[in-house]
Amino acid sequence: MHHGNINGSETTALATRNVFQLYQFLVPGIFAVIVLLGLIGNILVIYVILTRPKLRTVTNLLLLNLAVADVSFLLLCGSFSTVHYALAEWPFGDTFCRVIQYLNYVTCYVTVYTLVAVSVVRFVTVVYGPQCRLIRDQKNIFIITLVIWISFLVAKIPILLVHGVSKNVDTNRTECMIEGRREGQELFASFFVFAYALPLGVIATLYIALVCHLKRQQNELVEHSCNGTVVNRHAETTPLNSHVTLSPQRNSHATRADDRGRHVTKADDRNRHVTKIVLLVVAVFAVCWLPLHIHILLGYYYHASYTILLIIWHSLAFLNSVLDPIIYTCFSRDFRDSFRELCGCNPDENARPCCRISQPEAIQPENV
Repeated sequence: MHHGNINGSETTALATRNVFQLYQFLVPGIFAVIVLLGLIGNILVIYVILTRPKLRTVTNLLLLNLAVADVSFLLLCGSFSTVHYALAEWPFGDTFCRVIQYLNYVTCYVTVYTLVAVSVVRFVTVVYGPQCRLIRDQKNIFIITLVIWISFLVAKIPILLVHGVSKNVDTNRTECMIEGRREGQELFASFFVFAYALPLGVIATLYIALVCHLKRQQNELVEHSCNGTVVNRHAETTPLNSHVTLSPQRNSHATRADDRGRHVTKADDRNRHVTKIVLLVVAVFAVCWLPLHIHILLGYYYHASYTILLIIWHSLAFLNSVLDPIIYTCFSRDFRDSFRELCGCNPDENARPCCRISQPEAIQPENV
C-alpha cells in the first residue's frame, strides 16, 4: 500500500510536469504565430497608408494610429506573454517588468480611444458633412493622435508602482505581476470601466445618434419625393416632373446640378460604407476583449480563474490585432488594391470583395 502511494504521487507529479512542459511549448507557439501574423498585417497597413496618397484620409490616419498601437501591443504584451509561458522564471528584472506592464496598458488605452476618435470623426463627417472641416483636417487629426498618446503616457504612470517581480504562491514561480490583490482589484476594475465599458458606451451612443440621423434624413427625402421634389442636403431642390422647357443655358445648369447631386449621393454612400467598416472594427474589438476582462475580474474578486481559459482569452485579445488588417482587405477596395500592388499584382477592377457590406462604387471624396 505504501509503495502504491509513492507510485501514485510520482504519477501525479509526472502528469503535472508534462502539463507544464506542454504549456512551455504549445502556448508560446500559439502566441508567436498570432503575434507574427498581427505584426505583418499591421506593418503592411502602416506602409500602404504612408506611401499611397489616396489612402491618407482623416479616417485612415486614425486607423494608422490604431495599427501603430496594435504593433506596439503585440511587440510588448504578445512577445513577453510568450516569454512568460516559455520560461519558468521572469528573466528581465524588476525595472523592465514595470516598464513593460506600463507600456502594455498605455497601448491598450490608445487603441480603444483611437476607436472613439474614429467614431467621432465618422459621426461629424456623415451628420455635418462639409460644414465641419475643423475636426476633419489632417493636421488636427495628427494633433488628436498625439494628445491621445501623451495623455495616457502620463495618466498610466501609477501602473509602474503596482507591478514588480515577486513569487507567485499559486504557481511557485518568480513572475512579473501585480503586487497585492487589492491593487489588482482596483487596477482591473478601472481598466474595465475606462478602457472598455465607458469608451464603448460613447461609441454606441454616437452610432445610435448616427442611425437616427440617417433615418430622419431618409424620411425627409421620402416626404419631399411624395411632394414632387428631390431634395439634396448639399444642393437646391429640383422638380421631379417639371414639363417646363428650359433654355440651353438653364439646361446646362440643370445637368451640372444633376451631376453634382449624383456625386454627393455617391459620397454619402461612401461615407456610409466607411462607417460600417469602422463599426465592424469596433464590434470585433468588443467581442475579442470582453472575455478577458470578465475572466480577470472574476479571478481577482471571486478567485475564479482558470489557466487554460486565461490562455484562450489572451489569445483572443491578441487575435483582435490580427483581424483589423483582414477587415480592411475584405471590405475596402482601396486597401485591397494597395496590398495587391505591394505584392506585385495589378489591381483587378472586376474583383469582388471577399466580404461585402453594401460596397459602393469606388470614388474618392475629400477627406472621407
